[in-house]
Amino acid sequence: MKNENATQLGTVLAELIRQHGLDKKIQAQSIPLYWEEIIGPNAAKTAKVKKVEFGKLIVEVGAPVWRTELMMRREEIRKKLNERLGSEMIKEIVLR
Repeated sequence: MKNENATQLGTVLAELIRQHGLDKKIQAQSIPLYWEEIIGPNAAKTAKVKKVEFGKLIVEVGAPVWRTELMMRREEIRKKLNERLGSEMIKEIVLR
């Protein structure tokens, strides 16, 4: 009975999160966790996720060499991020 109640509660919470549009915000909070895994630890030292707004992932890159590298790989990175997020949340990656 306990497991059934927990399942029902989980279902109700998931629906509330979805109804209030919090699911996208929760997904966005996961992006920095996946970022280093996808771009690698060396690039992640200088390329920091700043925010997601209107489908754009804004990334601040401290070194021109890494900016160039990430610019060439941004479509691959975008696809991998969306795959990990389980949706097409990121439409574009903006490197600054």
